[in-house]
Amino acid sequence: MSEAPYAQTAHLSEGHSKGITAVAFNGEGTYLATASLDGTVCLWNTSTWGLVDTYRSGKAVVSLTWFANNALVCGLEDGNMSSLVKDDEHITISGFWAHRYPVEHIAACGKLVASGAHEELKVWDWNTNGTSMFLLPASTRHPPTSEHDGPEILVTGVAWAQSALVATYLHHGIRLYDTEQWKLVRVIATRGSTISSSLSPNGGYLAATNLGVGFDVYNLGSGKVIRTFEHNIVAHGRAVPVLFVHGGHAILGGSTTGSIKIWYIDSAQQLAPMAIPRTSSPYPVRVAVHYA
Repeated sequence: MSEAPYAQTAHLSEGHSKGITAVAFNGEGTYLATASLDGTVCLWNTSTWGLVDTYRSGKAVVSLTWFANNALVCGLEDGNMSSLVKDDEHITISGFWAHRYPVEHIAACGKLVASGAHEELKVWDWNTNGTSMFLLPASTRHPPTSEHDGPEILVTGVAWAQSALVATYLHHGIRLYDTEQWKLVRVIATRGSTISSSLSPNGGYLAATNLGVGFDVYNLGSGKVIRTFEHNIVAHGRAVPVLFVHGGHAILGGSTTGSIKIWYIDSAQQLAPMAIPRTSSPYPVRVAVHYA
């Protein structure tokens, strides 16, 4: 086991009064955005780690992604989606009701934004003034059900590959949609229940948190599992995250022991765990990465 490749540089203890639901760096790495069950979104300066701005909503903010270097898209527990645009002195806010369920998954690519909320999968032609157009046809919003499927349809991840929207489901596998006519082009069956996922930077691989095993890495071209890292990934009903790091050569995963772990995919080498500060609930729930 190699030494841990990272050292803690900051501990951001201000800004939120309840649990963190999402974290994301902007493209330039100048800001870190964090969202919380208390309805706040905080922007942090990554040079000083000082709190720059705070947005307050009346509902819990359960997801976020950067649409541009100064613009965020946020998903709220009441089904609304909001756009937050920061200029030198102000944050401009707009939004609309988008889903019947909490918007737990959001991904942006160019001017397109994909959102997942329970059984609903939608794609939006987005702009920052809140007048966004819904694109995904009704026939592809969620997979069909049968007596062999799981008990519910639940989106557990959305991501953009080079020419496809990739969606993962708790019981319905990995589904790829083309980005021109939004037709379902491929279904990859998964082992067990997929509770979170991460797409590699080149769009060729997907890491999935498997409820019964740990972390599976899929080749989206062949549809096969190329590596499995057995790991206890559920604690007190909370699923731990998974994220591609090191240019897609490794995955970072949470744990049930208050630490973060990294495995290299080709060699299966595990780096030394990175401990996180002990709190009342010391389990990593959300992770983000940026390399200068």
